[in-house]
Amino acid sequence: MELRLIVAALCLLGVVHSVPLNQRYAGACSQHCTSQRINFNYQVGRTYVYNYDSVTRLNAPNQNDPGVRIVANIEISVLTNCEFALQLRNVRVQGLGNENEYSRALEQFPLLFSYDDGRVNSVCPSPD
Repeated sequence: MELRLIVAALCLLGVVHSVPLNQRYAGACSQHCTSQRINFNYQVGRTYVYNYDSVTRLNAPNQNDPGVRIVANIEISVLTNCEFALQLRNVRVQGLGNENEYSRALEQFPLLFSYDDGRVNSVCPSPD
């Protein structure tokens, strides 16, 4: 079930600074929170760490597309019962030009999101 959270967060692809997120961003994104933890029991103040490796390909006729590969360490921090933050670390992008530039950009800013017992209700990217 934790994989569901990762997939949802990655669909919203953003990143987080390496600062104490629970102090800086708590309450900044969630507009509604039932605080019921029926299916998931993520602990406030805890950070869950995952390895991520994906390849995206464009299936176009007459093209031999090797795709774009993204490899990263993912940290999902639980700020409050419904406030979460996604941070990508050690990002490697392959298959595009300027791969280092993309990697730095993906690691640069926080992606806060409201997650209420299995459902992402809102996403709050950095204004920068």
